[in-house]
Amino acid sequence: MKKNKNSINLFKELKKFSNNKNIFIEDAFSQDKISFNSFFKGVLKLKKKINLLSNKKVYLLQISNNINDLVLLTTFLVSRKKIILFPKKIKDNLELLKKYKLPISCVYYKNNKLKISIISNKKLLDTNFDILIMSSGSTGLSKLVKLKINESILNSKEMSKLFDFSKSTSHLMLMPIYHVNALFFSFLGSLISSQKLIISSSFVILDFWKIIEKYSINSVSLSPTLVKMLNKLKNQKIDNTTLKMVACASTFLNKIEYKNFKKNFGLFISQGYGLSEATNFSTIMPTKQNELKKLNKFFDKEKYISIGKCLKNHSIKLKKYENNTISREFIAEGKYLSNGYYNIHKSRPTRIETGDLGYFKKYKNQKYFFITGRKKEIIKYRDETVFPIDIEGILQKSFKYVNFFCFGFVYKDIDEIGCVINKADFNFSLKNTISKINKLQDYQYYPNFFFIGNINKYLTKTNKPRRNFISNLLSKKKTFKEIGENIYLI
Repeated sequence: MKKNKNSINLFKELKKFSNNKNIFIEDAFSQDKISFNSFFKGVLKLKKKINLLSNKKVYLLQISNNINDLVLLTTFLVSRKKIILFPKKIKDNLELLKKYKLPISCVYYKNNKLKISIISNKKLLDTNFDILIMSSGSTGLSKLVKLKINESILNSKEMSKLFDFSKSTSHLMLMPIYHVNALFFSFLGSLISSQKLIISSSFVILDFWKIIEKYSINSVSLSPTLVKMLNKLKNQKIDNTTLKMVACASTFLNKIEYKNFKKNFGLFISQGYGLSEATNFSTIMPTKQNELKKLNKFFDKEKYISIGKCLKNHSIKLKKYENNTISREFIAEGKYLSNGYYNIHKSRPTRIETGDLGYFKKYKNQKYFFITGRKKEIIKYRDETVFPIDIEGILQKSFKYVNFFCFGFVYKDIDEIGCVINKADFNFSLKNTISKINKLQDYQYYPNFFFIGNINKYLTKTNKPRRNFISNLLSKKKTFKEIGENIYLI
């Protein structure tokens, strides 16, 4: 077989570390640290044991953001063993694993010793992958995405160049390592560029700017939820002279939160778009602040924040949607597409229907994309098509710094709009709450408001709203505890 001239040998990249005594990874929480050469030696030592493992099994890595787990993950990648990445708790996902009938062995550390336990001895029916990553399942049942290590590393290399990763820069990784953004952008991007990587095995949002200052962080990748949480810290004193590049993806970023971040901290965010099925980012805004300023001024009248233009080797096309609306479904194409889903796609698909809706506008003859919502999350309301994020944009003006999201549901055979609000974030006071909500009654798409004790159970592991989940939940209920007109406690 002819060797791909663009391929990157991860082990050769690691061998470059053999004489480098500078710090590679530092844990801001535990204060643990490891140098480049010690990281390489750790992989080399563990590789002897991992090489003895069968190539006919899939190894489930229960990993989190700590140094030992990152050494373990890297060893499996360079040993070319087939792996599934999972968070520490796999209880919720065991049923899904049984459904796919994989030959799985679970790999984890216990009392600092590597343990391997067999979960299933089934036959491996699909071998066309190196890594299996669970899709978020925000709009349906989670699937196992098949990724190849070579395409993944090439994507990491391109992103590291775009963000100017180098031996003299440092990056803060806050997303969980089993998420494609953390794995391919933050971790592998830092590894192949010999950049210093700061992690936090137990992160507290109040420590964010302290970590930025202490470790002279130059770049970070955030989720919209983290952006929102940071905006709550607007009165916190910060001394930022180093952070210049902030990426954001995972899900839709509200324009108000985007502008608040710039107002509070003086930085434009580089909003991007990606999915596990396309390895990582497919589009992203420029990383330099002066370029972002020009583009934001040009697109200022748009209702949404641009997710940027397509990266090299990626393509987004728009599928026609009903009634020729401006928003159409994104079709992802390109060199770095995944090999599809385990036990669903036998060969690599040439295109993926993402389920995300949006449009593009041109700037200097280049297409810049905007997301308007999810196809499966569209709300049918009084013969109209409504996007949840449009309603959320209006409500955001009244519910600043409050965790909430909107969805459609059916109640007594009537299409309704709902809004779940985190009770604690609202500093719940019945009188003030009803007064504030009543001011919104003239709004065209006035929703039913549901106050809950903990919004986190209605979010995915990557903090995306589980709109369909709560929609189905409420559609089955016959009565609600009403505390005001269209205001309920659940």
